[in-house]
Amino acid sequence: MAVSVFPCGFDIPCDGYACHRPAKWFIGEYRNHFIVAKLCDDCISAVIDGLKQHGLIQEPEPEPEPELELKMEPPAEPGGVVYTCRVCGAGFESSQKLAAHVRYQHNA
Repeated sequence: MAVSVFPCGFDIPCDGYACHRPAKWFIGEYRNHFIVAKLCDDCISAVIDGLKQHGLIQEPEPEPEPELELKMEPPAEPGGVVYTCRVCGAGFESSQKLAAHVRYQHNA
């Protein structure tokens, strides 16, 4: 049985001790509708913090971002500068266009 956390779409109270807020999360098996607990945002945060303290879940380490290397190449036209993407080698005429390219193409 794969237990997971999934959103609660019903107006029901939280199962947390002395908590009277509405539940926003279910803990259980989604496919079989087997619900172990109904928790609000504060109570689910406390459960997750407890699991982290006991070493039962670890946060993934973020991947290092590739450094942007602005390489100046000979201009294609007089007065023009070419900024080259370090990841794929594409050339751009402004640093803003290079930054937008890296943000949308390589951080997806």
